Amino acid sequence: MPLAVKRLTNNTWPVTVVLDDSMAMMPSLKMSNFEKIIITARISKSGVGNTKPGDIQGDSGVIEVSAKKTQVLIDEIIK
Repeated sequence: MPLAVKRLTNNTWPVTVVLDDSMAMMPSLKMSNFEKIIITARISKSGVGNTKPGDIQGDSGVIEVSAKKTQVLIDEIIK
């Protein structure tokens, strides 16, 4: 279940994104309410939010919400 979303229109990589509670999709589901999360990043071919075949994504694996930095390698093609 997504907790926060950040949409980018960027052609320059790598990119740095800061996620915080202001990006919560639902006020009751803020990142600060959790100890651990997984950050997923996706490049959408169609530009829509739903995952579609041909999109490319990657995730951070499980990380502590208190982590200051993490990296996400976007290298998985959705089939």
